[in-house]
Amino acid sequence: MKNQVLKLSNSFDEDSPLIHCVFCGSEENPEFSDYCEHVTFIYLVEEMVFEHIAPSFEPIVQKLQRELDETDQESDDTMEQKLLSLPGSSSSFVIEVGASGMACGPTSFTVLYGFDGDISTEAAPQK
Repeated sequence: MKNQVLKLSNSFDEDSPLIHCVFCGSEENPEFSDYCEHVTFIYLVEEMVFEHIAPSFEPIVQKLQRELDETDQESDDTMEQKLLSLPGSSSSFVIEVGASGMACGPTSFTVLYGFDGDISTEAAPQK
């Protein structure tokens, strides 16, 4: 079973949706880089970079990166596709937030928020 994905989209002239953890209720805001222990990753698709990787999720990211590095250059595989195709569980899901609009031309952004409710507070590193 793949992760469940909730897709949210809006235009640049609208406020970005506030993302809250469904497990503990904390606001997850990349602007402040402050995330609860249930956030496994924050991935900025257009920049192709991780804003946040939970220590427990680091080995998975390293494995996915090795797979991408070893993939034929003709392949269309991306980190985004690999993250969205990860096996899911009853407590893990991804929220995909996207926005598009016009600046000096058409522009857009997409952010993937990974969550896992099975990560216990006791096992999470202290902030």
